[in-house]
This record gives sequence, structure tokens and C-alpha cells, in this order.
Amino acid sequence: MRHKQFFYLLLLGLFSLSGVSTYAQNVFTLKLNGVSCIQDGNTTDLYYSVPQDIQNLKVTVSYEGSDVTGFYIEDQLCAQGSEYSLEDIGRKKSYELKVLFTDNEVAYHLMITTLPIVCLDAKGAEIIKDKRTDCGFVLIDPLKRTSTNEALFTHKAGIKVRGASSSTYPKKSYSIELQDEQGEEVDASLLGLREDGDWILDAMYIDHARMRNRLCTDIWNSFNNVPHIKDEPEAHNGTRGYFVEVFLNGKYNGLYCFTEKIDRKQLKLKKYKDGFKGVSYKSNTWATPLGSGVYDKDEPIDGVTWSGLESEYPGEEGLAGWEYLQHFIDFVSPIYNKDKAYFAEELENHVCLDNIIDYILFLNAMYAVDNPVKNMFLSVYNVQKAERFFITPWDLDSTFGRTYDGSYLNKYAFTGEVPFSNVLFERLFEEKPCNFEERLKACWEELKQNQLSISTIEERIDNYKDLFVSSGAFSRELNLWPEKCTNIDEEAEFMKNWYRENYSIMDAFLQKPLVGIETVRKDESSPSVKVIGNQLIIEGATGTYTNVTITDISGKVLLSREEVIPMTIPLPFSSVYFVKLDDRKSFAVFKIVVAD
Repeated sequence: MRHKQFFYLLLLGLFSLSGVSTYAQNVFTLKLNGVSCIQDGNTTDLYYSVPQDIQNLKVTVSYEGSDVTGFYIEDQLCAQGSEYSLEDIGRKKSYELKVLFTDNEVAYHLMITTLPIVCLDAKGAEIIKDKRTDCGFVLIDPLKRTSTNEALFTHKAGIKVRGASSSTYPKKSYSIELQDEQGEEVDASLLGLREDGDWILDAMYIDHARMRNRLCTDIWNSFNNVPHIKDEPEAHNGTRGYFVEVFLNGKYNGLYCFTEKIDRKQLKLKKYKDGFKGVSYKSNTWATPLGSGVYDKDEPIDGVTWSGLESEYPGEEGLAGWEYLQHFIDFVSPIYNKDKAYFAEELENHVCLDNIIDYILFLNAMYAVDNPVKNMFLSVYNVQKAERFFITPWDLDSTFGRTYDGSYLNKYAFTGEVPFSNVLFERLFEEKPCNFEERLKACWEELKQNQLSISTIEERIDNYKDLFVSSGAFSRELNLWPEKCTNIDEEAEFMKNWYRENYSIMDAFLQKPLVGIETVRKDESSPSVKVIGNQLIIEGATGTYTNVTITDISGKVLLSREEVIPMTIPLPFSSVYFVKLDDRKSFAVFKIVVAD
């Protein structure tokens, strides 16, 4: 049961969470404009959050502490309840503090951040992946975007580590559940986002820029929404979120993104009532029918997981609705449905094609290497009306020229895994039903001048970079977690340069549709070829070694190597290719013509 009322806690004894310092055996609490400053337990730094772009701020000073005889900001004595003007905030970012006690004095640094602050305290208990640990939750938002319209929001919560591979990183991502005193989930609106009890703190550890997941999701949200948006105007086909600085158990833990979840509420799917209506499935691995086009028909379908996927909604044992996903695979996979005419005729009764086209262009524009098959949700608004699936992206840190472990990835649009490892996408490119090619190109022509234009993407990158720099958060992140972090100016420039190159490649590709393949010579047993996108796909007896030679019309060799069938090779850009295949038993030559 989820309760709408809120249970606010005083969080007694959480010194660092309430702005109390116990440094040098002295107790000191500082509040500015009634809001506690948060101390990093590893240092003498106190943190205070202010609105972005503010340069000067008058604050009312209040403090408490045993044996405090005086308090100074920048050598100016500040009496209890007095006003002090924090000036030139954007340049200074920190202020020197001095606290006089009866028998000593202690120096502090007041660190000004323009990001909200989140404090979590599990009182030393271990935070694990499979079970929630009780914790105190504090959010300080100077814009007062909370259910109480106050800068300070405190609540009882449960916390656990989230993620698969990311749960093994030294900097963890967390799932936060707001709770009442009985441990039941409680809803609240935080940072102006939806009213809910489940929240995510994304650590972004492998992303050298600490922005890719948020950046890419913002881009997706700018041009795509759920197909049923007219019926559900509050739906979102992606998360929203804001960057925050996090303190864990009284110590500074770095830069995070505080986000919503993808679930039935976010997508506004119809609730289960007297039978299935809305359904949603999350793909967690590459080993799913979305990639292979095949599934084990004897595998039980009464659990919350099936064939590499997880039931997000309804998401209960015996109530997952896997039969609807099986219907989908049976239709889109050429292994089960070889009828091309039927596929074309019924396609838009099974998928929201405009959503799929948006997703294909998005995958290629970002080169989201980890998202063609996994890290996506497949959902239906109401299966009782139509089993039309749409896609929602998730976990987009393997983008903008880097891969899943944060290393550089020298791949670009319409090559490799993106998007041709997905059985539906591959079939769309091969068969081109429902004017797919024309609609894909028309959509790109619109997006490339607007939401996916070079200037728009660069502005988004620069905006987040400037936020990280002006808040001081990125320098603190780099100092704390340097292993997978790069100078932000250099990484932002790398991302922009990569996008310019990818944009050019993508635009050139979408200007040159495939015209045809001509068989010049083919022995009966030799391999065959097909082209999907700018991928040359060679098929034949599995495991056969074949010498592949690709030349242009002048005879210049563009590629020559031995490969094992089946194989997929990215084609270089040209108008005419000759592909020669030789497996020592048979020989074939194909002429591939691409329009100018």
C-alpha cells in the first residue's frame, strides 16, 4: 500500500547530515537562511547550495555549538542572526570560515554549489544490492522544488545498490525508496519531477563526462514521446532528472544524477484490471529473442523473467504476460514469419513504426552501442485494443564515442551492432515495408535541422559542461573518482568532434539508398550476400572460412581478408563495389550499386 501522507524525520544524531561538525572534539552547526550547511566528514569543508547563475546572496547566519565564542566569514565577525553578503559567488566558489571556541579555534571552508544536495545515512549499515537498508534521506534544493515547497526535505527511506555491471564499480548507483515508519512506500515530488516513492541516483562511473546518460535521454525526450500521448498527456517515454551532489554516511561521495524510473506510471500504460491491458518488458542482456529472432518454446512463462527479459509490468509471478511478447517475436522474426507480404501488411498493427524509426535514428546519432537489443523497454499501452509495441531507451552511457567500459569506440552510424543486431530493425532495412526507407529519410531530414542538429547537440553538451564547472562539482568528482574521469573541457570537445564526424557519416549514408545487387558469378555452393544499411552480410554454411575481397569500380582493393561465415562487414562509402567470395571450393562475384 502506498500512502500519500508524508513522514518527516528529525534525523537526530546524523551530525554531518544536519550540518553539524564534530571536528577537533567541538560541536558546531551552521545554518544560512535557515538551511543547514553539510559537512564532508573527511575534511573541514561545509557545503551550501544556491540557485544557478546567482552572483550575490544575502544570508541570515545562525549557528549552534558548545563553547562557541565567535564566528567569522572571510574575517568578518558574524553575530547570531546577523546578515552576511556572499559576493562574487561564481568566481570565488568558496569562503573562509573561522569558529572560536573557549579553548581553541577551527578553520573551515564554505563550499558553494549550484547543484542540489542529497544526503544519505545508513548509520554504518552495509548497503547491498538485493535488499533495502534503512537510511535517512535529505534533499536540499534552493529552488524549493519539493512537495513541501521548502528548500529542506527530510524523510525515512530504504536504499540498495542498483545495476548489473555497475554494481561492481567502486562508485555505486543507488535505488532510493521513500518510506513511512512501517516501511511502506510513500510518494513525494522532488526537484519538480513526478510524485513517486522510487528514485534513482545514477553514479555515471564509467562515463568520463558524467553526462552521457542524462544528455542522451534529454535528446530522446526532445523529439519522441509515447504513441498514446493524446490520451495520456502526462506520459513520458524516458526519464527526467537533475544532477546533484551526494553525501553518503557523512562523507562527500561525488556527482550523481537524480532521476525517475521507467515504469507503468512513467509510460502511463493501462493498469491490469480483469485481465491484461498495459504490458512492459525490460531487456537486460544481448541474449534475447530481439537479437536472435528465436526462443525456446518449452521455456516456462509463469515467472517474472523469460528469455533474457524481465517483466516490468505487471511484473508478478504468474502475471507477466509473456504471451504478448511471444506474439511479437512470432510476427517480426523471419524464422517464424517468412511471409514478406503479410509482414508488410500487418506491421503497423504490431509496432508503432514512427517510434521505431525515431529509435533507429537515435541509436545511430548517439551510436548507442549497448542499446539495440538490451537496455530498452518494449511496451504496449493496452493489449485489449491493439498489441502495438513501442520502445523506451534506458542506460545510455555507452554513447558519443565510448563503449560500455568507458574506453574509446571507433565506430559510427549504421555500422556494427547499431542497429543491425536487432531482428526487427534488420528486417525493416532488408524488406523496407510501409515506406520504411522514405519515412526514415524524411524523419532524419527533420531531425538533422532541429533536435539532432550539430548546433543543438553542442549547445546541450556545453550547457552541462558549464553547469559542472560553475558548480565546482566536476573538479570534486575528478579528485574523488579519477579512474574513469577526464578533464571536462577535453571530454566535451571530444564528444562534439565525434558527433560532427558521426553526423556527417549518418547524413551521407541516408542520402544514398541501396539500388541493387547484381550476381556476376556464383557457384551453386558458394556463399550469398545481402546489404542492410551499409552492412554487407555474407551467409552460407556456418563455420566456413571464406576469403572476402571488396574492390571499387577502378579495381582498387578496399578490403581483403579471410572471415568465418556468417559475417557482417561495414561497407566503405562508394557508388559501386565488387565483392568476391572464395572458400576454396566455390567462387562468387557480386556487384553492389549505391545511388549517387
